[in-house]
Amino acid sequence: MFIDTMMPRVRGYCRDLGLNPLWPILYDAHTDREPEFNDVLDISQLAVAAPYADIVVTEQFFAGMLHRFDVGDAFDTEIYQDVDAFRQFLEETLD
Repeated sequence: MFIDTMMPRVRGYCRDLGLNPLWPILYDAHTDREPEFNDVLDISQLAVAAPYADIVVTEQFFAGMLHRFDVGDAFDTEIYQDVDAFRQFLEETLD
């Protein structure tokens, strides 16, 4: 329901404001939990690598953290949390 009714409006408003439509959705996505102990090493490694990467494919929690702290915008890094979306990007780019 949300995707069919609200997403067209969100995309339109974002387009009018010059924003990426994923930003308002992912800003709070999967960042509503505190990092667990085993997340600390992963976050620190990702934080070191992401600024030097053109593309990062990671799980939802870490993608949400990267979006929340504007890592993608600050370092011009594409962040994917969905392997199918990444595969589609590759297919479109390599065709």
